[in-house]
Amino acid sequence: MKLHPLSVPVRALSRALGFGWAFLIGGAALSGGNAALTGVAVLGVMVAVVAVVAYEIAYYRRFDYELTEDSLDIASGVFSRREREIPLRRVQNVDVTRSLVARLLGLAVVDVETAGGGSTEASLRFVSREAAADLQADVRTRRTTPGDAADAATAATPDAGDADSESRSAADRAREPTPVGERGELLFALSNRDLLLYGLLSFNPRLFSGIIAVATVAAPSLGGRMAVPDVGMVVLVAGAVALALGVWLVSAAVRVVQFYGFRLRRVGGDLRYERGLFERRDGTIPLSKLQTVSVEDSVLMRRYGFASLAVETAGYAPGQSPSGGSEAAVPIAPRAAVFELAREIEPVADIDLSRPPERAQDRYVRRYALAGLGVVAAGALVSWLVV
Repeated sequence: MKLHPLSVPVRALSRALGFGWAFLIGGAALSGGNAALTGVAVLGVMVAVVAVVAYEIAYYRRFDYELTEDSLDIASGVFSRREREIPLRRVQNVDVTRSLVARLLGLAVVDVETAGGGSTEASLRFVSREAAADLQADVRTRRTTPGDAADAATAATPDAGDADSESRSAADRAREPTPVGERGELLFALSNRDLLLYGLLSFNPRLFSGIIAVATVAAPSLGGRMAVPDVGMVVLVAGAVALALGVWLVSAAVRVVQFYGFRLRRVGGDLRYERGLFERRDGTIPLSKLQTVSVEDSVLMRRYGFASLAVETAGYAPGQSPSGGSEAAVPIAPRAAVFELAREIEPVADIDLSRPPERAQDRYVRRYALAGLGVVAAGALVSWLVV
């Protein structure tokens, strides 16, 4: 099978813009206003664009992929030929990503990730939206191991003498095959209200560290070039509060764009999620490779009774997969609903948690306080003796 024909102009345009801009800026800087050198730079841009288009045409003609019963075979390469056979039993995720331009053209990117891989194993850029959906569904259906198939057959045929056959676990029900193309069972849908709450309550304080780092580098150079007005403490505090509020709003906007239209479904033995405003991502979480189900919350989310549900699959934790993966199975929901959904995905017994003794808490507070004071004292001593 081949990539979509429109992949040639889309890929060529993306690469040509990058190469052309680099050649144009570099040539203009080196020409120093000389008309002849500027003409050479423009000619170089045209040659680079033609070369990129020719390369993308050759890449399209030499790229082939085929889905067999037990592997995904890919042959690619313009100057050197590369043939890969990816066993379906090792496939971890098949993520379908559609940027805004790709959605307008009916295209999609398919990224195939394998368990334990450090990068995306294969990337199909670009195929039609229908071909991407079919490939995702076919991989999910064909990668079922014989053990899973036997479990599904056993679960689908209850024993007449078994009084508990009606109360099968969610893990057994998840192994049941689902016809290709079926949307599956909707487990969770993120409303616009909850999405806005998620953006506001999932503020990441680490953003301040980036701002402080940039300010530390930029302040000395800017301070020598511009006059800093003598302002009062009230103005400084107001500026700091405004900056914090701006960072908070930007963080919330990023979360809203990232998780817009979030849907979580169970399709056969997989969890399938959809999310994204400008770039739509459609990925899978294989329940057969499920390792850990975690209920997480921030200080603000805990204060208002919300939590998130995250999962770890074999080889990847949330957000660690090459394509971003399933950063959260459920971004935000009331804590009771999150625990109910967690038990639906992987039945667990009730957990009775207790806080550590107060003596242990006091010991850790004293230990880290003494360590911090030691660092400050060492810095003060070095400043007094050396600086």
